Amino acid sequence: MFKTNVKPWGEVKVIFRHNNPDSPHFSSATIPGTDCIIMNKEDDIMSMGETELCNGDTYWKELGRKLSLTRAVEKLDRDERRKVWNAYFETSGISHNNL
Repeated sequence: MFKTNVKPWGEVKVIFRHNNPDSPHFSSATIPGTDCIIMNKEDDIMSMGETELCNGDTYWKELGRKLSLTRAVEKLDRDERRKVWNAYFETSGISHNNL
């Protein structure tokens, strides 16, 4: 089972699905990691990014979120990337310098 976190960030919605192998809800049918889905106001998918844990990796929610978001915004134009990252920093409380 995925834990889904939907954040309305201005003109876009960003959905993070965390599949933590240490969770009691973890299903062996799913791949451990984090998925990021960026959608517009009409709920059309603009872009997606994902991370997967390899054997021996430690699940780290914040890192998975940043990596999956990075992979999702690669497919957007520069202006859209800037808007998404600025909204991420505003809502997450994470400084631009902590990347």
